[in-house]
Amino acid sequence: IHLAYIPVMLSSYFWRVKGGAISAVIAGILFGPLMPLTTSPLAFQSPENWIIRLFIFSLFSISTSFTLNKIDRLNEAIRIKDSISPLTGFYNHNALMNYLNDQMKSKKNFSVLSIKFVNIEGIEKYVNPSLIKEIVLEFTEELETYYSNDNIFSSSHNEIILVCSSKSSFINKIYNIIQSYSTPINLGNYNIQVIIQVGVYNYEGLDEEPIDVYNKARIAREQGETPHSGLYIYDPAFDEKRKEIYEISGSMFDALVNDEFFLKFQPIISLDNNTITGVETLIRWNRGEEKYVSPDIFIRIAEETGLIKDISKFVINKAADQMQLWKDKNFNLSCAINLTALELLDNDFFEELKTLLDNKNLDYSQFEFELTERVFVNKGLYVRELLDKLRKEGFSLSIDDFGTGYNSLLSLNEIPFDILKIDRYFINRLTEKDIQELVRGIIVYAHQIGKTVIAEGVETQRQVGILKELNCDRVQGFYFSKALTADAFEEYYNSYSS
Repeated sequence: IHLAYIPVMLSSYFWRVKGGAISAVIAGILFGPLMPLTTSPLAFQSPENWIIRLFIFSLFSISTSFTLNKIDRLNEAIRIKDSISPLTGFYNHNALMNYLNDQMKSKKNFSVLSIKFVNIEGIEKYVNPSLIKEIVLEFTEELETYYSNDNIFSSSHNEIILVCSSKSSFINKIYNIIQSYSTPINLGNYNIQVIIQVGVYNYEGLDEEPIDVYNKARIAREQGETPHSGLYIYDPAFDEKRKEIYEISGSMFDALVNDEFFLKFQPIISLDNNTITGVETLIRWNRGEEKYVSPDIFIRIAEETGLIKDISKFVINKAADQMQLWKDKNFNLSCAINLTALELLDNDFFEELKTLLDNKNLDYSQFEFELTERVFVNKGLYVRELLDKLRKEGFSLSIDDFGTGYNSLLSLNEIPFDILKIDRYFINRLTEKDIQELVRGIIVYAHQIGKTVIAEGVETQRQVGILKELNCDRVQGFYFSKALTADAFEEYYNSYSS
Protein backbone atom coordinates (compact mmCIF):
# COMPACT_ATOMS: atom_id res chain seq x y z
CA ILE A 1 0.00 0.00 0.00
CA HIS A 2 2.96 2.34 0.68
CA LEU A 3 3.80 1.97 -3.03
CA ALA A 4 1.10 4.61 -3.52
CA TYR A 5 3.85 7.17 -2.89
CA ILE A 6 5.36 6.24 -6.28
CA PRO A 7 2.45 7.48 -8.48
CA VAL A 8 2.24 10.61 -6.29
CA MET A 9 5.94 11.28 -6.88
CA LEU A 10 5.65 10.57 -10.63
CA SER A 11 2.65 12.88 -10.91
CA SER A 12 4.66 15.59 -9.17
CA TYR A 13 7.55 14.99 -11.60
CA PHE A 14 5.46 15.22 -14.77
CA TRP A 15 2.72 17.69 -13.74
CA ARG A 16 4.30 19.41 -10.75
CA VAL A 17 2.07 20.84 -7.96
CA LYS A 18 -1.29 20.50 -9.69
CA GLY A 19 -0.77 16.92 -10.82
CA GLY A 20 0.87 15.94 -7.54
CA ALA A 21 -1.96 17.41 -5.46
CA ILE A 22 -4.62 15.58 -7.47
CA SER A 23 -2.81 12.24 -7.20
CA ALA A 24 -2.21 12.85 -3.47
CA VAL A 25 -5.94 13.38 -2.86
CA ILE A 26 -6.81 10.29 -4.88
CA ALA A 27 -4.21 8.19 -3.07
CA GLY A 28 -5.35 9.54 0.28
CA ILE A 29 -8.97 8.67 -0.45
CA LEU A 30 -8.20 5.22 -1.83
CA PHE A 31 -5.42 4.07 0.51
CA GLY A 32 -5.65 6.35 3.53
CA PRO A 33 -8.19 4.16 5.35
CA LEU A 34 -5.90 1.14 5.01
CA MET A 35 -2.46 2.70 5.74
CA PRO A 36 -1.75 2.48 9.47
CA LEU A 37 -0.30 5.18 11.63
CA THR A 38 -0.57 3.31 14.93
CA THR A 39 -2.71 0.22 14.20
CA SER A 40 -2.10 -2.96 12.23
CA PRO A 41 -1.99 -3.03 8.40
CA LEU A 42 -5.14 -3.56 6.35
CA ALA A 43 -7.29 -2.71 9.37
CA PHE A 44 -9.78 0.03 8.72
CA GLN A 45 -8.35 3.26 10.22
CA SER A 46 -10.11 5.92 12.21
CA PRO A 47 -11.17 9.13 10.39
CA GLU A 48 -8.33 11.04 12.13
CA ASN A 49 -5.74 8.66 10.75
CA TRP A 50 -7.38 8.90 7.34
CA ILE A 51 -7.18 12.71 7.34
CA ILE A 52 -3.59 12.65 8.58
CA ARG A 53 -2.63 10.21 5.79
CA LEU A 54 -4.35 12.45 3.24
CA PHE A 55 -2.34 15.37 4.63
CA ILE A 56 0.90 13.36 4.45
CA PHE A 57 0.24 12.46 0.80
CA SER A 58 -0.44 16.12 -0.02
CA LEU A 59 2.65 17.32 1.88
CA PHE A 60 4.76 14.73 0.08
CA SER A 61 3.47 15.80 -3.35
CA ILE A 62 3.95 19.53 -2.61
CA SER A 63 7.48 19.09 -1.25
CA THR A 64 8.39 16.86 -4.20
CA SER A 65 6.98 19.39 -6.68
CA PHE A 66 8.78 22.26 -4.93
CA THR A 67 12.10 20.39 -5.02
CA LEU A 68 11.69 19.50 -8.68
CA ASN A 69 10.76 23.09 -9.56
CA LYS A 70 13.88 24.33 -7.80
CA ILE A 71 16.01 21.81 -9.71
CA ASP A 72 14.38 22.97 -12.96
CA ARG A 73 15.16 26.61 -12.17
CA LEU A 74 18.78 25.75 -11.36
CA ASN A 75 19.11 23.75 -14.58
CA GLU A 76 17.60 26.60 -16.58
CA ALA A 77 20.00 29.07 -14.97
CA ILE A 78 22.91 26.78 -15.82
CA ARG A 79 21.60 26.35 -19.37
CA ILE A 80 21.30 30.10 -19.85
CA LYS A 81 24.73 30.67 -18.36
CA ASP A 82 26.17 28.01 -20.67
CA SER A 83 24.59 29.68 -23.69
CA ILE A 84 25.72 33.26 -22.94
CA SER A 85 29.14 34.70 -23.71
CA PRO A 86 30.57 36.33 -20.56
CA LEU A 87 32.49 38.80 -22.76
CA THR A 88 29.69 40.23 -24.91
CA GLY A 89 26.50 39.05 -23.22
CA PHE A 90 25.32 37.56 -26.53
CA TYR A 91 24.30 33.94 -26.99
CA ASN A 92 27.32 31.71 -27.59
CA HIS A 93 28.23 28.84 -29.93
CA ASN A 94 25.86 26.33 -28.30
CA ALA A 95 22.92 28.67 -28.70
CA LEU A 96 23.96 29.39 -32.29
CA MET A 97 23.82 25.71 -33.20
CA ASN A 98 20.35 25.37 -31.68
CA TYR A 99 19.12 28.49 -33.47
CA LEU A 100 20.49 27.40 -36.84
CA ASN A 101 18.87 24.00 -36.38
CA ASP A 102 15.47 25.63 -35.71
CA GLN A 103 15.82 27.94 -38.72
CA MET A 104 16.75 25.06 -41.01
CA LYS A 105 13.84 22.94 -39.79
CA SER A 106 11.48 25.79 -40.66
CA LYS A 107 12.88 25.78 -44.25
CA LYS A 108 13.78 29.46 -44.09
CA ASN A 109 16.55 31.03 -46.15
CA PHE A 110 19.06 33.10 -44.20
CA SER A 111 22.64 34.32 -44.27
CA VAL A 112 25.36 33.56 -41.73
CA LEU A 113 28.17 36.06 -41.26
CA SER A 114 31.37 35.03 -39.47
CA ILE A 115 33.05 38.23 -38.25
CA LYS A 116 36.56 37.79 -36.89
CA PHE A 117 39.01 40.19 -35.29
CA VAL A 118 42.01 38.64 -37.03
CA ASN A 119 44.85 40.22 -35.09
CA ILE A 120 43.32 40.60 -31.64
CA GLU A 121 45.37 37.77 -30.11
CA GLY A 122 48.55 39.52 -31.20
CA ILE A 123 47.37 42.88 -29.86
CA GLU A 124 46.49 41.34 -26.47
CA LYS A 125 50.18 40.71 -25.81
CA TYR A 126 50.93 44.42 -25.69
CA VAL A 127 47.87 46.19 -24.29
CA ASN A 128 45.55 45.85 -21.32
CA PRO A 129 42.93 43.11 -22.00
CA SER A 130 40.20 45.50 -20.86
CA LEU A 131 40.98 47.69 -23.88
CA ILE A 132 40.46 44.72 -26.18
CA LYS A 133 37.15 43.96 -24.49
CA GLU A 134 36.18 47.59 -25.02
CA ILE A 135 36.83 47.32 -28.78
CA VAL A 136 34.77 44.13 -29.07
CA LEU A 137 31.88 45.58 -27.07
CA GLU A 138 31.91 48.79 -29.08
CA PHE A 139 31.79 46.76 -32.27
CA THR A 140 28.89 44.62 -31.03
CA GLU A 141 26.97 47.76 -30.04
CA GLU A 142 27.30 48.98 -33.63
CA LEU A 143 26.06 45.61 -34.84
CA GLU A 144 23.01 45.88 -32.61
CA THR A 145 22.29 49.32 -34.04
CA TYR A 146 22.51 48.15 -37.64
CA TYR A 147 20.99 44.70 -37.14
CA SER A 148 18.31 45.23 -34.49
CA ASN A 149 16.03 42.65 -36.13
CA ASP A 150 18.66 39.97 -36.58
CA ASN A 151 20.39 37.53 -34.26
CA ILE A 152 23.91 38.09 -32.96
CA PHE A 153 26.03 35.37 -31.36
CA SER A 154 29.46 35.43 -29.78
CA SER A 155 31.16 32.23 -30.92
CA SER A 156 34.55 32.99 -29.33
CA HIS A 157 36.42 35.93 -27.82
CA ASN A 158 37.44 37.15 -31.30
CA GLU A 159 34.55 35.93 -33.48
CA ILE A 160 31.01 37.29 -33.75
CA ILE A 161 28.32 35.44 -35.70
CA LEU A 162 25.44 37.31 -37.29
CA VAL A 163 22.41 35.48 -38.70
CA CYS A 164 20.43 37.67 -41.10
CA SER A 165 16.97 36.79 -42.30
CA SER A 166 17.25 39.01 -45.38
CA LYS A 167 20.08 39.29 -47.90
CA SER A 168 18.95 42.64 -49.23
CA SER A 169 21.08 45.11 -47.30
CA PHE A 170 23.35 43.35 -44.83
CA ILE A 171 26.45 43.53 -47.05
CA ASN A 172 26.43 47.32 -47.26
CA LYS A 173 25.79 47.61 -43.54
CA ILE A 174 28.63 45.33 -42.45
CA TYR A 175 30.97 46.87 -45.00
CA ASN A 176 30.31 50.30 -43.51
CA ILE A 177 31.13 48.98 -40.04
CA ILE A 178 34.40 47.45 -41.28
CA GLN A 179 35.32 50.73 -42.96
CA SER A 180 34.84 52.58 -39.68
CA TYR A 181 37.75 50.53 -38.31
CA SER A 182 40.02 51.17 -41.30
CA THR A 183 42.09 53.79 -39.47
CA PRO A 184 44.39 52.87 -36.55
CA ILE A 185 42.95 53.01 -33.02
CA ASN A 186 44.94 54.39 -30.10
CA LEU A 187 45.29 51.69 -27.44
CA GLY A 188 47.49 52.63 -24.52
CA ASN A 189 50.77 53.74 -26.06
CA TYR A 190 50.11 52.12 -29.42
CA ASN A 191 48.26 53.02 -32.60
CA ILE A 192 46.76 49.68 -33.59
CA GLN A 193 45.15 48.71 -36.88
CA VAL A 194 42.33 46.29 -36.06
CA ILE A 195 41.86 43.81 -38.92
CA ILE A 196 38.29 42.55 -39.36
CA GLN A 197 37.41 39.84 -41.86
CA VAL A 198 33.86 38.76 -42.63
CA GLY A 199 32.81 35.51 -44.29
CA VAL A 200 29.27 35.13 -45.64
CA TYR A 201 27.35 31.95 -46.40
CA ASN A 202 23.84 32.18 -47.84
CA TYR A 203 21.77 29.18 -46.75
CA GLU A 204 19.12 28.29 -49.32
CA GLY A 205 17.47 25.15 -48.03
CA LEU A 206 20.12 22.54 -48.79
CA ASP A 207 20.28 19.38 -46.69
CA GLU A 208 23.07 20.41 -44.32
CA GLU A 209 23.95 20.24 -40.65
CA PRO A 210 24.07 23.46 -38.58
CA ILE A 211 27.80 23.02 -37.98
CA ASP A 212 28.36 22.82 -41.77
CA VAL A 213 26.49 26.07 -42.34
CA TYR A 214 28.56 27.78 -39.66
CA ASN A 215 31.82 26.36 -41.01
CA LYS A 216 31.06 27.53 -44.54
CA ALA A 217 30.82 31.11 -43.28
CA ARG A 218 34.20 30.64 -41.59
CA ILE A 219 35.69 29.12 -44.74
CA ALA A 220 34.44 32.10 -46.73
CA ARG A 221 36.32 34.35 -44.33
CA GLU A 222 39.53 32.41 -44.96
CA GLN A 223 39.35 33.36 -48.65
CA GLY A 224 40.79 36.73 -47.68
CA GLU A 225 44.44 37.71 -47.46
CA THR A 226 45.64 37.65 -43.86
CA PRO A 227 46.77 41.20 -43.09
CA HIS A 228 43.74 42.88 -44.70
CA SER A 229 40.17 43.59 -43.64
CA GLY A 230 37.44 42.56 -46.06
CA LEU A 231 34.18 40.77 -46.77
CA TYR A 232 34.07 37.46 -48.66
CA ILE A 233 31.17 35.39 -50.00
CA TYR A 234 31.47 31.60 -49.73
CA ASP A 235 32.97 30.07 -52.87
CA PRO A 236 32.43 26.29 -53.27
CA ALA A 237 35.51 26.05 -55.52
CA PHE A 238 37.70 27.50 -52.76
CA ASP A 239 36.19 25.04 -50.28
CA GLU A 240 36.92 22.08 -52.57
CA LYS A 241 40.49 23.24 -53.08
CA ARG A 242 40.90 23.62 -49.33
CA LYS A 243 39.58 20.10 -48.72
CA GLU A 244 41.97 18.81 -51.37
CA ILE A 245 44.88 20.49 -49.60
CA TYR A 246 43.91 18.84 -46.30
CA GLU A 247 43.57 15.49 -48.07
CA ILE A 248 47.01 15.92 -49.65
CA SER A 249 48.65 16.95 -46.39
CA GLY A 250 47.06 13.96 -44.66
CA SER A 251 48.37 11.47 -47.23
CA MET A 252 51.91 12.83 -47.66
CA PHE A 253 53.36 11.03 -44.65
CA ASP A 254 52.00 7.70 -45.89
CA ALA A 255 53.39 8.53 -49.33
CA LEU A 256 56.87 8.80 -47.84
CA VAL A 257 56.49 5.54 -45.93
CA ASN A 258 55.06 3.72 -48.96
CA ASP A 259 57.76 5.04 -51.33
CA GLU A 260 55.29 6.86 -53.58
CA PHE A 261 57.72 9.72 -54.22
CA PHE A 262 60.37 9.35 -56.90
CA LEU A 263 62.96 11.52 -58.65
CA LYS A 264 63.32 12.87 -62.15
CA PHE A 265 66.38 14.57 -63.60
CA GLN A 266 66.46 17.45 -66.09
CA PRO A 267 69.70 17.85 -68.07
CA ILE A 268 71.71 21.08 -67.80
CA ILE A 269 73.65 21.92 -70.98
CA SER A 270 76.82 24.00 -71.34
CA LEU A 271 76.52 26.53 -74.17
CA ASP A 272 80.31 26.74 -74.31
CA ASN A 273 80.97 23.15 -75.43
CA ASN A 274 77.42 21.76 -75.86
CA THR A 275 77.88 19.04 -73.23
CA ILE A 276 75.65 17.85 -70.39
CA THR A 277 77.29 19.22 -67.26
CA GLY A 278 74.70 18.26 -64.69
CA VAL A 279 71.09 17.63 -63.72
CA GLU A 280 68.45 19.36 -61.67
CA THR A 281 66.79 16.86 -59.35
CA LEU A 282 63.01 17.12 -59.27
CA ILE A 283 60.62 15.19 -57.03
CA ARG A 284 57.39 13.67 -58.31
CA TRP A 285 54.52 11.85 -56.59
CA ASN A 286 53.03 8.64 -57.97
CA ARG A 287 49.52 8.60 -56.48
CA GLY A 288 48.30 5.62 -58.48
CA GLU A 289 44.68 6.21 -59.45
CA GLU A 290 44.41 9.33 -57.30
CA LYS A 291 44.38 12.82 -58.84
CA TYR A 292 47.79 14.12 -59.94
CA VAL A 293 49.32 16.72 -57.62
CA SER A 294 52.02 19.01 -58.99
CA PRO A 295 55.25 19.52 -57.00
CA ASP A 296 54.45 23.23 -56.64
CA ILE A 297 51.39 22.27 -54.60
CA PHE A 298 52.68 19.42 -52.45
CA ILE A 299 56.01 21.12 -51.72
CA ARG A 300 54.17 24.22 -50.48
CA ILE A 301 51.90 22.05 -48.33
CA ALA A 302 54.93 20.17 -47.00
CA GLU A 303 56.50 23.48 -45.98
CA GLU A 304 53.31 24.50 -44.15
CA THR A 305 53.00 21.16 -42.33
CA GLY A 306 56.69 20.75 -41.48
CA LEU A 307 57.06 17.61 -43.61
CA ILE A 308 59.46 19.36 -45.99
CA LYS A 309 62.49 18.28 -43.95
CA ASP A 310 61.61 14.62 -44.41
CA ILE A 311 60.98 15.14 -48.11
CA SER A 312 64.30 16.95 -48.57
CA LYS A 313 66.13 14.15 -46.75
CA PHE A 314 64.44 11.67 -49.09
CA VAL A 315 65.49 13.69 -52.16
CA ILE A 316 69.10 14.11 -51.00
CA ASN A 317 69.40 10.43 -50.09
CA LYS A 318 67.93 9.17 -53.38
CA ALA A 319 69.92 11.70 -55.43
CA ALA A 320 73.13 10.64 -53.68
CA ASP A 321 72.35 6.98 -54.45
CA GLN A 322 71.85 7.86 -58.11
CA MET A 323 75.01 9.97 -58.28
CA GLN A 324 76.95 7.03 -56.85
CA LEU A 325 75.62 4.78 -59.62
CA TRP A 326 76.46 7.35 -62.29
CA LYS A 327 79.92 7.86 -60.83
CA ASP A 328 80.54 4.14 -61.31
CA LYS A 329 79.49 4.57 -64.97
CA ASN A 330 81.88 7.53 -65.41
CA PHE A 331 79.10 10.10 -65.81
CA ASN A 332 80.79 13.40 -64.97
CA LEU A 333 77.80 15.33 -63.61
CA SER A 334 76.82 17.84 -60.96
CA CYS A 335 73.52 17.43 -59.13
CA ALA A 336 71.31 20.41 -58.25
CA ILE A 337 68.83 19.96 -55.37
CA ASN A 338 66.22 22.48 -54.22
CA LEU A 339 66.21 23.44 -50.54
CA THR A 340 64.05 25.72 -48.40
CA ALA A 341 64.96 27.82 -45.38
CA LEU A 342 63.47 25.16 -43.09
CA GLU A 343 66.25 22.69 -43.89
CA LEU A 344 68.89 25.35 -43.35
CA LEU A 345 67.37 26.28 -40.00
CA ASP A 346 67.64 22.65 -38.87
CA ASN A 347 70.73 22.51 -36.65
CA ASP A 348 71.49 18.91 -37.69
CA PHE A 349 71.17 19.45 -41.44
CA PHE A 350 74.83 20.17 -42.22
CA GLU A 351 76.31 17.26 -40.27
CA GLU A 352 73.69 14.79 -41.54
CA LEU A 353 74.41 15.89 -45.11
CA LYS A 354 78.17 15.40 -44.74
CA THR A 355 77.73 11.99 -43.09
CA LEU A 356 75.42 10.81 -45.88
CA LEU A 357 77.79 11.83 -48.69
CA ASP A 358 80.88 10.56 -46.86
CA ASN A 359 79.28 7.13 -46.46
CA LYS A 360 78.68 7.02 -50.22
CA ASN A 361 82.19 8.29 -51.01
CA LEU A 362 80.85 11.25 -53.01
CA ASP A 363 82.64 14.53 -53.61
CA TYR A 364 80.85 17.56 -52.11
CA SER A 365 81.67 19.58 -55.23
CA GLN A 366 79.27 17.38 -57.23
CA PHE A 367 76.32 18.87 -55.33
CA GLU A 368 74.64 22.21 -55.85
CA PHE A 369 71.85 23.49 -53.61
CA GLU A 370 69.22 25.79 -55.11
CA LEU A 371 67.52 28.39 -52.91
CA THR A 372 65.26 31.32 -53.69
CA GLU A 373 66.45 34.91 -53.43
CA ARG A 374 64.45 35.52 -50.27
CA VAL A 375 66.26 32.74 -48.41
CA PHE A 376 69.60 34.33 -49.21
CA VAL A 377 68.52 37.84 -48.29
CA ASN A 378 65.97 37.62 -45.50
CA LYS A 379 66.68 34.63 -43.24
CA GLY A 380 69.19 36.09 -40.85
CA LEU A 381 72.74 35.57 -39.70
CA TYR A 382 72.47 31.85 -38.90
CA VAL A 383 71.45 30.94 -42.47
CA ARG A 384 74.17 33.16 -43.93
CA GLU A 385 76.77 31.45 -41.74
CA LEU A 386 75.54 28.01 -42.81
CA LEU A 387 75.65 29.02 -46.48
CA ASP A 388 79.25 30.18 -46.03
CA LYS A 389 80.06 26.88 -44.32
CA LEU A 390 78.53 24.86 -47.19
CA ARG A 391 80.61 26.74 -49.76
CA LYS A 392 83.81 26.33 -47.76
CA GLU A 393 83.22 22.56 -47.70
CA GLY A 394 82.96 22.56 -51.51
CA PHE A 395 79.19 22.61 -52.11
CA SER A 396 77.86 25.03 -54.73
CA LEU A 397 74.93 27.37 -54.04
CA SER A 398 72.60 28.79 -56.66
CA ILE A 399 69.94 31.48 -56.58
CA ASP A 400 66.85 29.89 -58.12
CA ASP A 401 64.17 31.80 -60.10
CA PHE A 402 66.24 34.97 -60.08
CA GLY A 403 64.24 38.08 -60.91
CA THR A 404 60.98 37.01 -59.24
CA GLY A 405 61.94 37.66 -55.64
CA TYR A 406 64.15 40.21 -53.96
CA ASN A 407 65.25 41.75 -57.27
CA SER A 408 68.35 43.66 -56.30
CA LEU A 409 71.48 43.33 -58.42
CA LEU A 410 73.22 45.61 -55.96
CA SER A 411 73.02 43.01 -53.18
CA LEU A 412 74.34 40.07 -55.23
CA ASN A 413 77.96 40.70 -54.29
CA GLU A 414 76.96 40.45 -50.61
CA ILE A 415 75.26 37.06 -50.97
CA PRO A 416 77.20 33.76 -50.64
CA PHE A 417 76.37 31.98 -53.92
CA ASP A 418 78.04 30.51 -57.02
CA ILE A 419 75.35 30.16 -59.68
CA LEU A 420 72.54 32.48 -60.73
CA LYS A 421 69.50 30.90 -62.43
CA ILE A 422 67.43 33.31 -64.53
CA ASP A 423 63.70 32.59 -64.20
CA ARG A 424 61.71 31.26 -67.17
CA TYR A 425 59.52 34.39 -67.04
CA PHE A 426 62.35 36.36 -68.66
CA ILE A 427 63.36 33.55 -71.03
CA ASN A 428 59.80 33.31 -72.39
CA ARG A 429 60.00 37.03 -73.32
CA LEU A 430 63.58 36.97 -74.49
CA THR A 431 62.68 38.18 -78.00
CA GLU A 432 61.47 41.48 -76.49
CA LYS A 433 64.24 44.07 -76.70
CA ASP A 434 63.87 45.49 -73.19
CA ILE A 435 63.82 42.02 -71.61
CA GLN A 436 66.81 41.01 -73.70
CA GLU A 437 68.79 44.01 -72.46
CA LEU A 438 67.77 43.27 -68.88
CA VAL A 439 69.02 39.67 -69.19
CA ARG A 440 72.22 40.93 -70.80
CA GLY A 441 72.79 43.23 -67.82
CA ILE A 442 72.21 40.40 -65.35
CA ILE A 443 74.68 38.12 -67.15
CA VAL A 444 77.36 40.82 -67.45
CA TYR A 445 77.07 41.75 -63.78
CA ALA A 446 77.09 38.11 -62.63
CA HIS A 447 80.24 37.43 -64.66
CA GLN A 448 81.92 40.55 -63.25
CA ILE A 449 81.52 39.18 -59.71
CA GLY A 450 82.67 35.71 -60.77
CA LYS A 451 79.35 33.85 -60.92
CA THR A 452 77.97 31.29 -63.39
CA VAL A 453 74.62 31.95 -65.11
CA ILE A 454 72.01 29.30 -66.02
CA ALA A 455 68.84 30.10 -68.01
CA GLU A 456 65.76 28.07 -67.04
CA GLY A 457 62.79 27.17 -69.23
CA VAL A 458 64.54 27.30 -72.60
CA GLU A 459 62.11 25.97 -75.20
CA THR A 460 63.17 27.26 -78.65
CA GLN A 461 66.23 27.39 -80.90
CA ARG A 462 65.79 31.18 -81.06
CA GLN A 463 66.14 31.44 -77.27
CA VAL A 464 69.28 29.28 -77.36
CA GLY A 465 70.79 31.52 -80.05
CA ILE A 466 70.07 34.73 -78.12
CA LEU A 467 71.45 33.28 -74.88
CA LYS A 468 74.65 32.29 -76.69
CA GLU A 469 74.98 35.86 -77.98
CA LEU A 470 74.46 37.15 -74.42
CA ASN A 471 77.23 34.82 -73.16
CA CYS A 472 74.96 32.78 -70.89
CA ASP A 473 76.92 29.84 -69.49
CA ARG A 474 74.36 27.03 -69.28
CA VAL A 475 70.74 26.30 -70.15
CA GLN A 476 68.00 23.85 -69.29
CA GLY A 477 64.51 23.38 -70.62
CA PHE A 478 62.19 21.41 -72.89
CA TYR A 479 64.16 22.40 -76.00
CA PHE A 480 66.79 19.94 -74.84
CA SER A 481 64.78 17.59 -72.64
CA LYS A 482 62.00 17.40 -70.10
CA ALA A 483 62.75 15.92 -66.67
CA LEU A 484 63.54 12.22 -67.07
CA THR A 485 63.59 9.13 -64.90
CA ALA A 486 67.08 7.85 -64.08
CA ASP A 487 66.96 5.13 -66.77
CA ALA A 488 65.63 7.53 -69.41
CA PHE A 489 68.28 10.08 -68.49
CA GLU A 490 71.05 7.51 -68.97
CA GLU A 491 69.77 6.79 -72.47
CA TYR A 492 69.58 10.51 -73.20
CA TYR A 493 73.06 11.13 -71.81
CA ASN A 494 74.64 8.37 -73.89
CA SER A 495 72.79 9.46 -77.02
CA TYR A 496 73.60 13.15 -76.52
CA SER A 497 77.26 12.50 -75.76
CA SER A 498 77.70 10.36 -78.87
